Amino acid sequence: MECTYTLEGSLVSLKVTPPQYRDISMNDNLISTNTVMVIDVSGSMNSAATVTNDDGDKVNHGWSLLDIVKHSANTFSRVLGENDKLSIVTFSDTSAVLLDWTCCADEQKEMIATAIMSMRPVATTNYAAGITAGLKQIEKLQKTSENDVESYNLLFFTDGLPT
Repeated sequence: MECTYTLEGSLVSLKVTPPQYRDISMNDNLISTNTVMVIDVSGSMNSAATVTNDDGDKVNHGWSLLDIVKHSANTFSRVLGENDKLSIVTFSDTSAVLLDWTCCADEQKEMIATAIMSMRPVATTNYAAGITAGLKQIEKLQKTSENDVESYNLLFFTDGLPT
């Protein structure tokens, strides 16, 4: 990873270049990023996503917490490249693999977005079911991979309200 910064008065500008986007002349292989998103789809994720304004008032713009997570997941998936893989696990009282390991080439982006947008809030919250299923997805991919230059990531999205 490469990090550079510039100072302009009291402002600092930081540029972080992840390994998979470094100059390919440094290494013949790009780092493949394998990410499993573990997403809370419990009923509490249907709560309003409020923001606090400068006066301290909570403002609701009509978005639920799950809407914000969907937007984040879509944004993240759109920047993944053709060497990257994505899996999505949802959890409420149980867990489910919404999207098994999928290559993030451009022709797959709409299918990934459709899967993300299909999520709906249901039932209660069981963190353990989500984390366990996410780790199993990583283990599943590691067993089939022959590439030594890979990173494995688990992103956990929740409102923090377990039941």
